[in-house]
Amino acid sequence: MPTTIQALGRVIVTSQCDDPISLWSIRGSTSAQSTFPTDTSYSECFTYDLVSGGRALKINPVEGGIFKPNGSQNPFAYASTAIRSGAI
Repeated sequence: MPTTIQALGRVIVTSQCDDPISLWSIRGSTSAQSTFPTDTSYSECFTYDLVSGGRALKINPVEGGIFKPNGSQNPFAYASTAIRSGAI
């Protein structure tokens, strides 16, 4: 009998900034803001979103920063049909 192994994995963001950072997980909708002090981490499993096909994590040094004009942000984004089909 064949064996199927699925290794979904996860994304991990660790703050090494001197000041707190704000993070939003964005898929078909935007999550509530999470704030992290130095040397703390955020993680979530890789998932497939039916609306967008993927997910973006937006990181900003300012509270509410992704909704402010001219705000800088570091996006990390992924999309995968392999997650959806169970190929990984």
